[in-house]
Amino acid sequence: MNESYRNGLITAEQKSQDDYDKTVISLSGGALGISLIFIKDIIGDSEPIMVWTVITAWVLWALSITSVLISYFLSRLALRKSIIQLDNDNFSEGVGGCAAKATQVFNVISGALFILGIVFLIIFSSQNIGSKTMNDKTSKESIEKKVPSQPTPHCH
Repeated sequence: MNESYRNGLITAEQKSQDDYDKTVISLSGGALGISLIFIKDIIGDSEPIMVWTVITAWVLWALSITSVLISYFLSRLALRKSIIQLDNDNFSEGVGGCAAKATQVFNVISGALFILGIVFLIIFSSQNIGSKTMNDKTSKESIEKKVPSQPTPHCH
């Protein structure tokens, strides 16, 4: 009973980690796409404000995806090390050795980078939605007053 329960826990942990990695990659990739759509459809022709924040979000999401890929690689090394440790009955370095510990670190890093990317996108969005609303309102008021929002140059 104890052995089968333990094996069930190991399987559940592996599935949970696999789901976590897939989720971070999917969300980071999706967030990149959503931010591009936001710029195209919401900001449109307006001049974006605080562009560095959206670029930072993109970099953070790219690093998040890279962290997951590194985590996959390290996980494979940790499993290989665990097999060797089991064959030699020597777990003095801890199960999976340094690669197992590094895998855990990169898992935390990937999630943190994803969340930071969201924060920077929220900052960018909040600054630019307010700006777009003001630009639309100003243009609407100009049209209602039949005053051009910017003077039109005339050639003589």
